[in-house]
Amino acid sequence: MNFPPVENGINYLRRVSANLRHGPPGPQELTYVVLDLYAAAEVLLKARLAQADWTQIFRHPRDANRAGYESGDFESCSITRAITRLKTVAGVAVDGPAAESLAVLGCWRNKLQHHGLQRVLAREVEARAGQVLDFLVGFVFAELLPPVPKRP
Repeated sequence: MNFPPVENGINYLRRVSANLRHGPPGPQELTYVVLDLYAAAEVLLKARLAQADWTQIFRHPRDANRAGYESGDFESCSITRAITRLKTVAGVAVDGPAAESLAVLGCWRNKLQHHGLQRVLAREVEARAGQVLDFLVGFVFAELLPPVPKRP
């Protein structure tokens, strides 16, 4: 199996889209929307950070080593730290509504993983998911895919 980070992130986005596409999503679909969308954000943001400097995706860049990076056997930084490092290392700002929605999504993801998510309206999850999905699709095209050559 070979799942490069950008392809992996796009696959998460496809699953999110599939879970939102068929009528009003139920609790199980919304659970996976939150989990998959957060995973997509983490993978895609760190893929861009790695393009700028692969050591920066380590929790502690001073501990970075190429063998660990290439094998994927290391502790990576948080998505919050990746966002900060993207700005300082790569000049890529993730702010405004996208940053806010990513932070909310991160809180929901943690609750789902550790305690369960309660007292959140389905339409609120759908709205945040839409904001993050919109941001990530634009991010992929702007920051991760090669530019389309201009016609002569």
